[in-house]
Amino acid sequence: SLVGIGKPLPPGTVQGVKDFLMRVDSANAQVMSLFYSISDFGEPHAREIYTLLTTHKNASLRRSAWQRTLNYDNGWNNPAAWAPVMEDPDRRVRLSVSQTVQSNLAPVATAFIEKFIASEHADVRALAASLLARHDSGTLSDHMFDLLIDEEPDVRRAILQALYNKRVDGWQKLLQKSLGDDDLGIQRTAAYGLLSDFGNSEPLLRRWISENPASPVAIEISRQLANRSVVRPN
Repeated sequence: SLVGIGKPLPPGTVQGVKDFLMRVDSANAQVMSLFYSISDFGEPHAREIYTLLTTHKNASLRRSAWQRTLNYDNGWNNPAAWAPVMEDPDRRVRLSVSQTVQSNLAPVATAFIEKFIASEHADVRALAASLLARHDSGTLSDHMFDLLIDEEPDVRRAILQALYNKRVDGWQKLLQKSLGDDDLGIQRTAAYGLLSDFGNSEPLLRRWISENPASPVAIEISRQLANRSVVRPN
């Protein structure tokens, strides 16, 4: 550590650490050792340095800096604090934050979600889909169209999951249509979504299986239907 516990920082230490870290190109062991020791500076100084490092040219340092910065003031539960990360050019940086905020249950304001839907990054648009599931069915319906026709399968898959989890009006028809998607992952998501409504969806799933006997997803769902159709003795 650059400072002993309970001792004041030598003059110029904070600026010196900032200048050094912003000049480095890599997150090697020496750099990361210094990075972690910043916490010993006390919250005001540490927060100042970590916040600056969220703009660093090195993605690994930005990722680590965001993790530290968002620990302050309950930043993980404050979209205004973590939303800027979704504009980071590095996917690993974005995912390091989005994967954590997806585990939070609090709804995110639609103003943020609308911005995520318009993102150039597919993982951010997929995040928007999963965040919509925290809202009522009406809000989900109002924002789902662009996500349903997204060019990236991961985005379409995420919104389909939201639709059947929330039972949005017409969700069965949307999933039935998605059974014809070229992407096997989309087919699987749609099929399992319909399978969750087994009583109403069994006939159309059997029809789809009969029309697509060579499809690996159809074969998989056929086994699921067979298992569910077994009559168990009392």
